[in-house]
Amino acid sequence: MKAMLSAAKPPSAAKSKSRTAPPRKKAARQIDSNPASGEYPSGTLERSLGYQLRMAQLRIYQLFATLMTEFEIRPAQFALLVLLFECPGITQTEAGNTLNIEKANLTGLLLELRERNLMERKGVAGDKRTYTLHLTSRGAKLTRKLIERHEEFEEALAGIVGAGKKDHLLAMLRKLRNAEK
Repeated sequence: MKAMLSAAKPPSAAKSKSRTAPPRKKAARQIDSNPASGEYPSGTLERSLGYQLRMAQLRIYQLFATLMTEFEIRPAQFALLVLLFECPGITQTEAGNTLNIEKANLTGLLLELRERNLMERKGVAGDKRTYTLHLTSRGAKLTRKLIERHEEFEEALAGIVGAGKKDHLLAMLRKLRNAEK
């Protein structure tokens, strides 16, 4: 399918009394693209770091969803389960800060995991506002399986990036993530 980018058409209503013709507008630019395939000719978006990172993220999430279908786990749930597996007893605030999840979103995420009996919140003695987060035995068992599957996923991604380039890519992504705001 061809997409058209056209300039505004010149007004045709009134004829000029002068003998000079009005300046001609440039012809409409045609771009051959196939939106269904996601192909786009080289241009601003192809050179955009932000755009390419976003498109890569979407593709990675698609691959993740395919790989984790049987577990019914989304990336944010996976990240939280792994964090609780590796840092049992972390507070709810610390978990939200570590994963950069807003408080309201984290509350919903925790509720989903609690409803599946994968984690539990425990109050802190002497502080009625603070909760620590812990995996249930079911949550720990599932998280071990998820981590194992995720290692396969990481190997596949490393294969796409190329041998020996994963560490370099991770370093560059960390640099972007930690850049001053």
